[in-house]
Amino acid sequence: MMRMQYPATVSRDEDGRYLVRFIDFGWGGTDGETVEEALSESVDCLDELISTTMENNELLPVPGDMLAVNTFPVAPSALIAAKAAIYSEQKRKG
Repeated sequence: MMRMQYPATVSRDEDGRYLVRFIDFGWGGTDGETVEEALSESVDCLDELISTTMENNELLPVPGDMLAVNTFPVAPSALIAAKAAIYSEQKRKG
């Protein structure tokens, strides 16, 4: 099974915190005092985005490319990645 990774953008807000957003979902995000903290928190955020998308019986977005500046690959937890793979296959088969 290929590892699922979504591109996340990192920017800084007016208070100096680092904001992480997932381009492919278009909603949700997290933050941290440092880039490392924000990216660490982003795994939980991504898990929630994927879980909520599945709970709403919607298609999971296909992970986009990582070519943008300040974009980092973020993988969900192993459990959520496995659930997402099964869910996506079931949706594909109808």
